[in-house]
Amino acid sequence: MGPSGDKYAQTFAYCCLAGAVTFALVPQDRWVTAVVLSIVAASLYGGGVEIIQGFVGRDLSIFDWAADILGAAVGALLATRLDPWLTRFRSTA
Repeated sequence: MGPSGDKYAQTFAYCCLAGAVTFALVPQDRWVTAVVLSIVAASLYGGGVEIIQGFVGRDLSIFDWAADILGAAVGALLATRLDPWLTRFRSTA
C-alpha cells in the first residue's frame, strides 16, 4: 500500500511553508542558515500539529511528520534554487 493522497498534500503544504520561510530569511550569502532554520521551524511546527491531533480525536502519526519534514526540506532547497528568479519580487525597502 503506497502513500495516501493525504501524505502528498502534507508534503506539498510543508514544501510551500518552508520555501516561503527560506525565501523570507535568505540573505544573499547565508542561504545555508536560512535553509536549516526553515526546515527546523517547519519540522517543529509539524511535530506540534501531530501532538495536538492526539488531543482532538485524530491519530498521531510519525509518517505524517516524516512527510512534513520531507516537504520542508524540498521546499527550503527549492527556494534557494529559485531565489535568483524570485528576488525581483523582494521589497527593496
